Amino acid sequence: MLARATRAFVLARASAAARHTSTAAAAAACRTCKSAGPVDDYMCNACGVVQLPTENESTPFSVFKVPAQFHVDLKVLDARFKSLQRRIHPDRFAQRSKDERDVAQRLSSLVNTSYATLKDPVLRAEALLHAHGLSMIPEDKTDHDVELLNEVMEARESIAEAQTRDDVLKIRAVFSKRLDDDLARFDSAFKAGDIAASQRAVQSVRYWRNIINACNDWPDASVTRT
Repeated sequence: MLARATRAFVLARASAAARHTSTAAAAAACRTCKSAGPVDDYMCNACGVVQLPTENESTPFSVFKVPAQFHVDLKVLDARFKSLQRRIHPDRFAQRSKDERDVAQRLSSLVNTSYATLKDPVLRAEALLHAHGLSMIPEDKTDHDVELLNEVMEARESIAEAQTRDDVLKIRAVFSKRLDDDLARFDSAFKAGDIAASQRAVQSVRYWRNIINACNDWPDASVTRT
């Protein structure tokens, strides 16, 4: 069963990679002038009309033209974001047709959401699973991981009972380390094609992120946000 699942995962990764490398061809025909020429950053080179990406082009990795993997070059990401914002910002299309204005607005929203996803390592891990056709374990489906649930409950009780800023900072430091460790665990498992371990790691980091957020929301306003 596990071997079959791993083979399916490998095939899904190969399929996702093929989709990623073929997106330029998929978007070649302009929706307005029907030109078969290239579309450069969602703009038809023949008529200049803004284009929406196809479904396969709409993953965060495809939008930013980066490999569908956990580690991304944040400098490349930032440069690509600024370039796209200059090119497809809705203000540039204020004098265009309503259709083009709507498309530019939708495209700008996709770019912003994709950027936020790739910048955040937890969201990036979730997006990576989704891009390869894998689901995440819902937070109410713990796969009977009693140890994990107990740790989460104890952490929340500790936050609720905390008396000082230092108490909360110590809790947050522990779970920030847990989050970093499990993100590294996710990366290793994903590269190895271990579906179950990848999903469990993402499930864990969701909980750790929630605990860190609870620390940040602790009533003492002097707790530094991260």
